[in-house]
Amino acid sequence: MAPLGRPVEDAVAHVLAGVSVLNLHPDVAEGVQALGGRGLLLVTLTKGSRRIAERPLSSARIRGEFGMLISVADPGAWKPAPAAYPHPARRGGVDPAQMLLVAVPSGVLLHAAHPHIPNNLTRHI
Repeated sequence: MAPLGRPVEDAVAHVLAGVSVLNLHPDVAEGVQALGGRGLLLVTLTKGSRRIAERPLSSARIRGEFGMLISVADPGAWKPAPAAYPHPARRGGVDPAQMLLVAVPSGVLLHAAHPHIPNNLTRHI
C-alpha cells in the first residue's frame, strides 16, 4: 500500500471534503424526474450522512422528488450487506418485492442480492 504522504486525519478530511462537492451524473436528474413523475416513492440509501446525500440532489434540483433520505446508519447494516435493504421498505411502508433498486456501480447490486427485492436497474460507468 502506498504511503498517504500526510497524517491519516488530514487524508480523511481531504476525502470527505471531496465527497461533499461531488455532482450527480448528467442523466440522473432526468431519470429521477421520470420515476418521480410516475408517482413512485423515491428513497435514497446512502453510506454517508443524509446531509451529504442532500447536497447533490438539491444542486440538481431534484431533492423534492425524494420522500426519504436514509443513511445506512439507520438500519445498522452497511451496503452492500443484504440486511441494509429491507429497512427503506419498512420505513416507506412498501413491500420489498415492489421495490426497484437503482445503483451505480453495478457491483452494489451483485453484492446486495436480496430475495425480497428482485427488481433492479444499474448502469456501467
